[in-house]
Amino acid sequence: MAANSVDTVRGACVAGAGLALLTYWDVARDLADETLVTVTLKDAEPELLAIWAVLPTRQHTPARVRRFLDVMKEELSTRPRT
Repeated sequence: MAANSVDTVRGACVAGAGLALLTYWDVARDLADETLVTVTLKDAEPELLAIWAVLPTRQHTPARVRRFLDVMKEELSTRPRT
């Protein structure tokens, strides 16, 4: 199955249609209430992904943008890598 919607893929997994590689943020509640479970595949490794912030310039970056980036960096660095 292929879909361009995280909700569609997540819903298919909840319905028992198979496995999916989704972000922790997308399935945190489902993992907490055990609607979904983490499956570790012995012969496969997920691709490591990166998130980039692209700014028009480093000069004059608004404080709210710098704060947002700092919060996102902290949040993303403390999340489980599942």
